[in-house]
Amino acid sequence: MAYLEKITPKNQGACVMVVLEANLRYKNIVQQLGKRIGPNAFREPYFASSIEEARRFLQDAFGVNYPSETAK
Repeated sequence: MAYLEKITPKNQGACVMVVLEANLRYKNIVQQLGKRIGPNAFREPYFASSIEEARRFLQDAFGVNYPSETAK
């Protein structure tokens, strides 16, 4: 975690991690520890249980726009 803190870019923003629902409690505990050791590396973490949930969160929270399926 200390290494991550050293290499964290100055412009790092939010990070959404997709984890199994069963691992969510463990990930939150590790995240709290990470905030103490590497506050910049663990500044804006979010968890989702699927890619779709992560996309919805990014759209709602940050206004991220994804290309439509027909544009592919």
